[in-house]
Amino acid sequence: PFVVDNTNPTVADRQRYIESSSRASYEIIGYYFESKVEDALARNDQRTETQRIPVQGVLHTAKRLALPSYAEGFSRLYYVRLADNGTFCVEEWQDEV
Repeated sequence: PFVVDNTNPTVADRQRYIESSSRASYEIIGYYFESKVEDALARNDQRTETQRIPVQGVLHTAKRLALPSYAEGFSRLYYVRLADNGTFCVEEWQDEV
């Protein structure tokens, strides 16, 4: 088993991992973390200067963001958001039809 811990905002970004993992018979599980630009920028501001991502980088990634879909080849997909108490709320993904 392995984890790809990276921002993969487009179908093409994810496809390279999905295709090779599929060929190797891995189960492909995706986690989409709720992405609101204003929240991302606020969290980014809390980082140290060396860890902070330039604002334009956050905005550029947000513009490219394509929601994942089972059609991409995922075995399972989950939607993750921050709960009010600071924990993660994980729900099964619902593809829009």
